[in-house]
Amino acid sequence: MIRLRSVVLEYQMSLKAGRNEARFANRRYRVRALSLFATEPALKCIKLASDLYSMIHEKKSVRKELL
Repeated sequence: MIRLRSVVLEYQMSLKAGRNEARFANRRYRVRALSLFATEPALKCIKLASDLYSMIHEKKSVRKELL
């Protein structure tokens, strides 16, 4: 089973490298034959989780700066 956190991190790295979402889904998950993650609802879920993960990470770094 693939963990959502690893998927989110790979998604974020893929966007930083200049790839779009469709290319990310095709390149990453066609290899593993997981068509579930190539669907539009799954990509939306990955995007939301990515945003949430980024917000949590930002909050932690801001908290460290304040201390």
